[in-house]
Amino acid sequence: RDSHPRKWYAADSDAYRFIGQVFYGREQYDSAMVYYMASLAATDAMAAGATSPTDTAGYSQRMIDDYYSALYGSIGNLYNMMDSIPKAMEYYEKAGAIFEKYGWNESNSILHYNMGETWMDEGDFKQAASEYERAMEFAQAAGDSLLIVEAWKGFGRLYMEQGKPWKSLPYLRKADAYYAAHPDFSPNFRTEN
Repeated sequence: RDSHPRKWYAADSDAYRFIGQVFYGREQYDSAMVYYMASLAATDAMAAGATSPTDTAGYSQRMIDDYYSALYGSIGNLYNMMDSIPKAMEYYEKAGAIFEKYGWNESNSILHYNMGETWMDEGDFKQAASEYERAMEFAQAAGDSLLIVEAWKGFGRLYMEQGKPWKSLPYLRKADAYYAAHPDFSPNFRTEN
């Protein structure tokens, strides 16, 4: 209420995205979209050169990109829940491009793993395989063993769904061995596996 008339765009963007997340959590997706779009408009104003109340140089590109990436992910998730998969992927790719720009490999690995899971749910194995491969590349670039295991789980699921357990088992066994050594990371995986 106070930030909007004062044109505190970062505060507006944060507030609108938070309100959108509240509606998203309540499965009121149309209302969530209204607030996500308001957040996007505030972020667009920042990107267009709006002044910052706390920094005379304005908003930094990194800050703007950080706002965009979080918002793109939220909008992508919303479209995903609304079964608008092509629109969800469009926003996920926008977030991924920002992650790649800054070398945020962990974020990109998580993003592409989740995209793979979405394609699996849609029954598009080719797209899922492509996303799991990208998730693996980013996980390896990050050197994050847990994210590598997540990609292994993705490939395990992919090959099981394709009716190829002989291809699935090596991935699932490696994941199982990892979780046996790190039981706090995914306590339910071994039982499900």
